Amino acid sequence: MFRQSNIKKSTNAPPPPRPSRNASPQDEPPQLLNTSKPLKSFKVSFTGLKIDERSVASTMIQELGGESNVTLTEDVTHLLARSEGSQKYRVALKLRIPVLALEWINELHDQWKTKGVVDMKALKEKHAMGPLKGCSVCVTGFDTDVKKEIEDFTLQFG
Repeated sequence: MFRQSNIKKSTNAPPPPRPSRNASPQDEPPQLLNTSKPLKSFKVSFTGLKIDERSVASTMIQELGGESNVTLTEDVTHLLARSEGSQKYRVALKLRIPVLALEWINELHDQWKTKGVVDMKALKEKHAMGPLKGCSVCVTGFDTDVKKEIEDFTLQFG
């Protein structure tokens, strides 16, 4: 299911950035990309998609400047998923590869075609399929600051 590619990853990579305690995703400015190829450095893999869905998604990814691959390799930057729970989904989460719903590529392609500008951050947040996707978190009994921090992390992880 997971194959290593010839591309070597740096073992000295810094840890992913942590969200600020005081900042929320709504406070940050949109990341608008005005480019002819917004997926230029993306390599996208798939899990749970039907053959025709995968074909259409691959075409869109290529139009947007990215690459697609049915195999999950270490150089894959994003995973498109139909639902949570597949083996590729679990491996991607362990490797901190963003997992996004199929609707992400459809909406991204539509924005790019109609507006020529893409709000990548907003689309990723909207279609993220993190490990907490579908979960409800109860924060009763916590102080307001702690509730806000829990809310931010819950939103960050799906």
